[in-house]
Amino acid sequence: MKPLTRFLSLFLALALLAPLFAACDNGAGPADTSAPDADTADASGTAPDPSVTYRTLPVETYRDKTLAGFLSQLIGFLTGFEFSVDSSGEPRIAMPDSWFQICQGPYAVPNKYCKRDPRLVKNEKTGLWDIYIDDDYSIDIFNQYILEDMYAQYGTFSSRVIGEDWVKYNIYDMGGGNHSYGAYAIAKSKGYSTPFLGDAECGNLYSYCGEPYIANETLGMSAAGMPEVTAEMVDLFAQVTGDRDSYLWARLFTVMYAMAYFESDIPAMIRRAAEMTLPEGCWPREVVDRCFALKEKYGINWRRAVAVADKEICTPYYKMESRVGETSINCAFILIGLLFGEGDYVQTLKIISLAGHGGDSTTPVGVGIVGVILGMQAIPGEALGYVWQDGKTEIINRAVPGTRSGVWMYAENLPERLKVADILDKYQKNFESILLEYGGKIEDGVYYIPEEPVTRMDTVVIANYGFEDGTIAPFRAKKGTVEAAEPGCTGDYSLKLTGAEGGSEAAAEISGLKAGETYRLTAYLFSSAGTTLTLYAEAADGSGRVSASLCDTQNYVRRILVFKAPAETVRLGVAFDSEKDHKYALADNFTLVRITETPAGTVSGGEGNWKITSDTAREARLKLTFTNVSGKTADCKLTVGGKAYTTVPLRKTGKTAVEGEANVLYVPLLLAKGEETEVKLALPKGVTVEKAEFVTVTDRFASES
Repeated sequence: MKPLTRFLSLFLALALLAPLFAACDNGAGPADTSAPDADTADASGTAPDPSVTYRTLPVETYRDKTLAGFLSQLIGFLTGFEFSVDSSGEPRIAMPDSWFQICQGPYAVPNKYCKRDPRLVKNEKTGLWDIYIDDDYSIDIFNQYILEDMYAQYGTFSSRVIGEDWVKYNIYDMGGGNHSYGAYAIAKSKGYSTPFLGDAECGNLYSYCGEPYIANETLGMSAAGMPEVTAEMVDLFAQVTGDRDSYLWARLFTVMYAMAYFESDIPAMIRRAAEMTLPEGCWPREVVDRCFALKEKYGINWRRAVAVADKEICTPYYKMESRVGETSINCAFILIGLLFGEGDYVQTLKIISLAGHGGDSTTPVGVGIVGVILGMQAIPGEALGYVWQDGKTEIINRAVPGTRSGVWMYAENLPERLKVADILDKYQKNFESILLEYGGKIEDGVYYIPEEPVTRMDTVVIANYGFEDGTIAPFRAKKGTVEAAEPGCTGDYSLKLTGAEGGSEAAAEISGLKAGETYRLTAYLFSSAGTTLTLYAEAADGSGRVSASLCDTQNYVRRILVFKAPAETVRLGVAFDSEKDHKYALADNFTLVRITETPAGTVSGGEGNWKITSDTAREARLKLTFTNVSGKTADCKLTVGGKAYTTVPLRKTGKTAVEGEANVLYVPLLLAKGEETEVKLALPKGVTVEKAEFVTVTDRFASES
């Protein structure tokens, strides 16, 4: 940007928003950890707890940073290049500097290299710029309506409201939010809610797409300075539209938005967020490490880093027909933009928008984080003239005229015009609801945010977790035919078991666990028609096997196995039941993390009829250990206190029940604290629930543990 343009940009920003800056003393935001006067009542009507350490954030600073974060969503979208390809159909990478014009990208003005339907239009009646809704910020907005509804109805978080509101507002979206084959359709036709709406096994055809991380990251602005709360919240919102790596990336970026109100060291933020949200020994965590290596190797040469990343990080996904816009490379480009941008707003905007692949989606994610860190003083003046307009900018919540219904991205039952200024108010209102619920205070125009412990995931790394070295190590064949082969769930390879006499089986001995602790093994599994694949854990001597099965998926589905470690070393394995050599099963992307399950109440009764007394006023999980030999997923109606609550998908587990089998499903459930509540689950023939527990679950631990 030329010096004169920079000066005018800053002058315009200061003139428009001078009242907001009065409370903002630095780019990272205030970090006063003193508690307010304990003798003074705050906005919630109760005195602050003098034993709690708070971080302070002036209300106007919160609004300044949040507005900058949201406007950056629009700026990134209107600047970035989406799926620009060359004459051979290959994605254009590291596009020329001359293509970079703020808010003048392919979705703003006609572009001969990347033709798109315009989203930036001049309103002839008002003379102002209007912006049509797009999936790069539509769900971010709709999530604020959903949060508002949660707190209006229950005064706390409720997963149930997410599914209900997708139907109530008639939300159209792309990818895993597809209106016909994604989240809306599943919520409408089956009555599911999160975390089942984005699940491939529950019928979501686009669970591998990028919607989770491009549509939910600004939830961190509704929990400013509270990354722990954010991580819990985004886990459920992100799984509305996906169940693959994309929802893990949503966790990372959303937590960074929450951090950005108090932190400005971007590399440190990425590292800390990754430790909180991404298991070691998973592909997204490896991508993070590779991006840091690219920064160290190439210094300021982001173009070289982008080119290398495109060759070495872009990875195929099962059923994904094109590599253009693939999740791994999109998220790598976000990280490269943040690392090579080094906290400079315009440079970050430029790098990500020109990097390639889904630049209209990736640029908002990355530059929004920088926007929150720096606040409104960093927003270029020419951008404010499109996306703010003295607070008069409106987003048109309807499809662009002439577009086919398959690419609609709006909420039919929300207002047709959404003022950006009103959206800012919703973020603030929801933040205040969450803040007060989690022990925060509002006093004299200042938010007091309780300090959270620094946490991390405790992962036991499984080497060659995705079999990308072309071997099955560390697994070994126990019987039958076992090999590393295509197709992988992600990447080129998976562990393939082919039907053989007596079946096929492979196992690996894994060390580094803590004896007596609870672990969650996650894998993406595939079983061909009419076959059953079993995931298991046992002691190294073969005793105490615990297993979970899937049957006849004919697609990769996510499966978890929860078990207590009998010792520091356990044996993990997969067993395939078919003896027909044209049948096969696949296993890919193994991760093993320590978790804590804490009782959240007492449960009595059985066979789908329970009485539960909750110890918490917040949502917990009804943990069901079940078997389904009916041959199809059982859509079981759950009632609470005699009233319909949700539908629970108990997946088919095989042809017969197996001793030691522990198929589990966690159903989010909000019950009145201290009251005995009748909870019923309608179980069809062939489906049994062996055990029901009411628990809270966490996969993060204080760093010193």
